[in-house]
Amino acid sequence: MENIRTNKREILEMIKNRQITPEEGMQLYKSLNNKSDLSRENDLTLYKKTPDRKNLLDIAIIGMSGKFPGAGNVDEYWQNLINGKSSISEIPAERWDISGFYDPDPNRPDTSYSKWGGFLTDIDKFDPSFFNITPKEAELMDPQQRLFLQETWKAIEDTGYSDEDMKNKNCGVFVGCGTGDYSIKLKENNIPSDVYTFTGNTISILAARISYFLNLKGPSIALDTACSSSLVAMHLACESILCGTSELAIAGGIQIINTPYFYIQASRAGMLSPKGLCSTFSSDADGIVPGEGIGIVVLKPLDAAIKDGNHIYAVIKGSGINQDGKTNGITAPSSPAQQKLLCEIYEKYSIHPGDIGYVETHGTGTQLGDPIEIEALSVAFGKFTEKKQYCAVGSAKTNIGHSLTAAGIAGLIKVLLCLKYKKIVPSLNFHHPNKHIDFTNSPFYVNTELKEWKTENNKPRMAAVSSFGFSGTNSHVVIEEAPVGNATLSSEYLPPAFLMAFSAQNRATLIERIKDFSEWLKLRGNEHFINDISFTLLVGRSHFPCRYGFIAEDIDDLKRQVELTLRNKDKDLIVFNTHNQIVSSDSWVYKLLEELQTGNTLPPESYKEKLDKLCSLYIQGYDLQWGLLYADGCKRISLPTYPFARERYWLEANTTGQMELTGSKAEYPAGP
Repeated sequence: MENIRTNKREILEMIKNRQITPEEGMQLYKSLNNKSDLSRENDLTLYKKTPDRKNLLDIAIIGMSGKFPGAGNVDEYWQNLINGKSSISEIPAERWDISGFYDPDPNRPDTSYSKWGGFLTDIDKFDPSFFNITPKEAELMDPQQRLFLQETWKAIEDTGYSDEDMKNKNCGVFVGCGTGDYSIKLKENNIPSDVYTFTGNTISILAARISYFLNLKGPSIALDTACSSSLVAMHLACESILCGTSELAIAGGIQIINTPYFYIQASRAGMLSPKGLCSTFSSDADGIVPGEGIGIVVLKPLDAAIKDGNHIYAVIKGSGINQDGKTNGITAPSSPAQQKLLCEIYEKYSIHPGDIGYVETHGTGTQLGDPIEIEALSVAFGKFTEKKQYCAVGSAKTNIGHSLTAAGIAGLIKVLLCLKYKKIVPSLNFHHPNKHIDFTNSPFYVNTELKEWKTENNKPRMAAVSSFGFSGTNSHVVIEEAPVGNATLSSEYLPPAFLMAFSAQNRATLIERIKDFSEWLKLRGNEHFINDISFTLLVGRSHFPCRYGFIAEDIDDLKRQVELTLRNKDKDLIVFNTHNQIVSSDSWVYKLLEELQTGNTLPPESYKEKLDKLCSLYIQGYDLQWGLLYADGCKRISLPTYPFARERYWLEANTTGQMELTGSKAEYPAGP
């Protein structure tokens, strides 16, 4: 470890003596960091794994983000799940007028016998300037593209990586999505076609936008296998990592319903629940309830995630996909195909279903599909265990509806949250079991209450997620809770103070960011070490022109200063920088950084004085090799993500009754 620190000092010395440029120093430091990751002896000091269970096929989930009906983020989603809340409502008036559209008579053409669904809020809100997108382009862009950009950025921030960390990286992007219906709104309202309507409504561009924005070099793939799309996307992301085409991967799915067309088509097919309730596995199941959602996860090989000190939500132990082939009808599910898929995954990855305590099922709430799914699960599990009614089953669709191409990722994120909090949440609308399902003689029971998730002999909690498309493409994944983290400090020496850095595109957004951080501190601050918080804020975040920073000695001091900042936000206490970012080549700056990097030889007051100077440089716009300030072993933790401006971009009727594009209406000031 001492050699690593010596090499860091040599880099600083070369920059100070102008032997290399700061840019060359950064590249050298990154190269050194990669080498040091391989030589670290902290596999067991950062995380403890089960002895002799090291598996190179394991993939870590190191970041996530999402929006679901009734939930603007995954934390709100969790609160709704543990409280057994249904987020199903009547179709919002801002989507379309249900008069003339809704008719209980299922035989009336061009209408729907259902007026219920799970809908996202604020799908018209976007922050185009953040992504260097013009207002006109934003107005013509499918909201699926807008939301995917913003939620993917949040998921990346949740990992503790900045845009600089991601640049030129072999990071794959895999997203389950369908051709959006926003283009229908554009055509119906005589919006002329141009390059923006073309790129803004093409699903290949949906996946490519984040790769373009961050300069990612891994595969970028949008795929549509109907309801299994997002879980298929996650499987392909895992395969890309395992075969080496991606060193990490972004995977997820999105579904937005802008027009009544899906409802009308699904009504003709008799797919919808007339009463607007998804009653998975229940005797009164009568069809699906459409829903919306977006979910994103970031994946990385487990061994690399442990060595690099990443925050880990859970571990993917195995995944797979297959196809029904020929069945009774092209949209009819196949129990034998589902059985075959599950057994192949369990055998290939040495997974024993007796260790699986929860299955997030596809569970659409139909009289035909639900029994087929339980039959397939029962046969597959029965080949490995004779235990009965030990494994809970449920479906997020009872809470939020069937979010179609995003259904799999909605279920996956539900499971990640259950593993994180060690609880199994209730599945709703279950009263009496479907007469074609014999739960008593199966390994399963429907969980209808919030309960602690206990395991035998302290085994890691393990869950499975299934997602089946009416295209015939099936997907299944098995997930294990994260390795146990070591509760020791990540460095023998801790300095007397730490730099806390915040930045945004403008002053109002910056204040919002500090507010979010303040709320996080109240809830989660005492769960983390201050050096990891400082490290993530400075090294694990992108930095923007409008900046603010201060130094703090410990968590209590950090809380005090954040509250003081917010109380005095309109006074001269905060000096916000709005100048362009610059890179310093002044040798004295790097001499200062070198002194702080070896700060254990400095008296505490001297260290704080020098760190305060460095804080001033940060606020002035200096971008340095901030990682050199920290000892090896600091961890990237999950902190609040960027609070995007909420500007409206949508079609609205003008006074003549014709439709026109809105001008952007920013809820945040456009300038600093």
